[in-house]
Amino acid sequence: MSQPRARIASQLGLALSVILAVVISGSTVFALRSLDSANLQTREEHLASEARLLADQLNTFQYLA
Repeated sequence: MSQPRARIASQLGLALSVILAVVISGSTVFALRSLDSANLQTREEHLASEARLLADQLNTFQYLA
């Protein structure tokens, strides 16, 4: 009687391990994609800010000339 229980417990442990591995992998992929999107948005905002600053400087120099 203990052998079938041990086999069932082993199968349950294996199934839970697989489920846990899938959940961890999925959440890691989601987190990395979110981070990549956030980095892209931050870079775009930074470049837009730099472009505005350069445009302001150009306008200032044109006004002085």
